[in-house]
Amino acid sequence: KLEAGQMPLHLEQGDVLPYLRYLTLSFRSYAQMQKLGLHFLSGQEKIVMDYDPEKLVNILSNLLSNAIKYTPEGGDIYVQVDKMPAIPDSSSRTGTTEVLQIRVRDTGIGIPPDKLPYIFDRFYQNKPNAAFTSDSRQPGEGTGVGLAIVHELVKLMEGDIQVKSREKEGTEFIIHLPITRKATPALSSEPSDIDFLTKAFLPPATEEVELPDLEKQMAAADNRPSALLIDDDPDILTYLQLTISDHYRTETAADGAEGWEKALAIIPDIVISDVLMPRLNGLDLCSRLK
Repeated sequence: KLEAGQMPLHLEQGDVLPYLRYLTLSFRSYAQMQKLGLHFLSGQEKIVMDYDPEKLVNILSNLLSNAIKYTPEGGDIYVQVDKMPAIPDSSSRTGTTEVLQIRVRDTGIGIPPDKLPYIFDRFYQNKPNAAFTSDSRQPGEGTGVGLAIVHELVKLMEGDIQVKSREKEGTEFIIHLPITRKATPALSSEPSDIDFLTKAFLPPATEEVELPDLEKQMAAADNRPSALLIDDDPDILTYLQLTISDHYRTETAADGAEGWEKALAIIPDIVISDVLMPRLNGLDLCSRLK
């Protein structure tokens, strides 16, 4: 939709500050699970402007997810929101005198200087450096579209985004969005709405949910079909298990090679596989299975 210019803005006018504060704090439990501090800062008491709640969720959630993913234990993540004078010669903010500034800063592993120019490119993946590989929370590779989407959404709202980073010291994303007050005043999104929108960016609460036990399911001798779930991200596997366990008996594999072995062993009714995985990728796996 972004690429084809078919994603419209749905602007509403209101105080954006409590919305951004609540959105940030919705990631606090996730950050605490990773032993990180998450802080929301602002020198303003109120910032009334036109904004698209769903677009802001996507922007901030992507940035916070990345910050948490690439910040080692004991680190901190800061979200600072302020109102700033507009830059007179900025063509993207013509006609506005003020801008909303959102800064997302972490004390993580940083981005090498030679990779900074490419981080907003689609499908570009910044592989973690050796400083992070000893961490038990070593991140897996993503699809490389999160920051590209953030960049396009900021452009859609006629704003701009910059990034500053130093290896082993952290990364900071700085967003400027024009402040206008032309939309119809509306009530800010309810907390339950924000929770729903951010759920896609948060891992399932595995500590509080008992996962279905495969052996118990098989012992029950029910008529549910079997599903083999293959992904190198344990959070994704957990989410998929919780999603389909009412209808399928599930077995999991951590990569394509393990998935191939388990598929031959159990002959599942359906296989759900990631594409980018070590040892054997999803496309080659599907070819073998066919």
